[in-house]
Amino acid sequence: MAEAQKLMLMTRDPLCEIALRCGMCDQAHFARVFRELVGETPSRWREARAAALPTGDLGLPLDMTIGILRRYDPLEVTIDCAGLRAALATLRAFPR
Repeated sequence: MAEAQKLMLMTRDPLCEIALRCGMCDQAHFARVFRELVGETPSRWREARAAALPTGDLGLPLDMTIGILRRYDPLEVTIDCAGLRAALATLRAFPR
């Protein structure tokens, strides 16, 4: 459960993906076991701690910031924040 909790805090991955990554057969099983061990459902646990999500320079959750950096900077060369903010604004203007 510790790994699942870490993933719930550090990513925006759906609970079904987190469940599978942590060895559960499906999200329902994950939710049942999580509730037995932690005392609340995974979604409520995650919502209650949403403010604790670490953020990168852009104020986004860390996984999103890293994803944007990798997309625009695959060689991991430092990008100036102004350029990254402009790239982010472009991405937000065109939903996938």
